[in-house]
Amino acid sequence: MCGGAAPIIHPSPCEPRSARRANSVRAIFKIHRMRYLGIDYGTRKIGLAVSDLNGNFAYPHSVIVNNKNFIREITRLCQKEQIEQIVIGESLNLKGDSNPIMEEIKNFAAKLTEVSSLPVAWEKEFYTTQEADRLVGRNEETDARAAALILKNYLDKHRE
Repeated sequence: MCGGAAPIIHPSPCEPRSARRANSVRAIFKIHRMRYLGIDYGTRKIGLAVSDLNGNFAYPHSVIVNNKNFIREITRLCQKEQIEQIVIGESLNLKGDSNPIMEEIKNFAAKLTEVSSLPVAWEKEFYTTQEADRLVGRNEETDARAAALILKNYLDKHRE
């Protein structure tokens, strides 16, 4: 039964069950590996985080100053790290309404999409900077850790 000359159309019963299941999953879902950039936008500083190639983990990357050059810096980082999608924290209050800074964040996202040509996704965020503070304490990397929390939440929700 396992060594016939005819081509096998279905998974072979001689393969272990786990191998057949893995091959079936690969056939059904196109596995796409890509890197993501997470952003925690602030009026003074912008936290950046990068995912691993498989999109499983989010790592704090850097904090940049919110000035006239920040979009160019982010675009350069996206090219260097081969980022394929950007995830920006959607700043909401506890009622789920947009915080006053959201208008500025939306303008930033539009400019970033225009300059980088990368798609932008939104991840709801509530007090991620305070959460990053609580985990390690406040320092110069707090905003990058907040960006990693935003990105990790997004990756967890959109895992294949």
